[in-house]
Amino acid sequence: MTERYSQQQIQAFTQAVLEDGFCILRNHFSPDTLQTWQEAFTPLLTEHIDREGNLKNRGTSRYYVTLPFMAPFADPAIYEDDDVLAIVAGLVGEDAVMCQLATDTPLLGSEYQAIHRDAPPLFPEIEQ
Repeated sequence: MTERYSQQQIQAFTQAVLEDGFCILRNHFSPDTLQTWQEAFTPLLTEHIDREGNLKNRGTSRYYVTLPFMAPFADPAIYEDDDVLAIVAGLVGEDAVMCQLATDTPLLGSEYQAIHRDAPPLFPEIEQ
């Protein structure tokens, strides 16, 4: 895979994540790929809401859906993308590990979710 952005652009995307919590890579992924993901995701979201929608553990109308690591989601064009990996490396280092493929999906009427960590600190003995 090839990089589409300059190092300066990657740094700007990384800084955007640090400042805003996200960055947008406009027109980065194939529309056909995204359509395929959306079609495969919709039944997973529906099943999740039917099964766990009453828990509201992420707030009203917000759902955390784990994606199966199989087609179409197990797509190296997404998780091995050089530009995405460069941004991730700028945020957490070169030794980042993707331990799960999932979405935090807010729907119409969802509540704002504050920035938070999903796992305990690696070194809880060190005060932050």
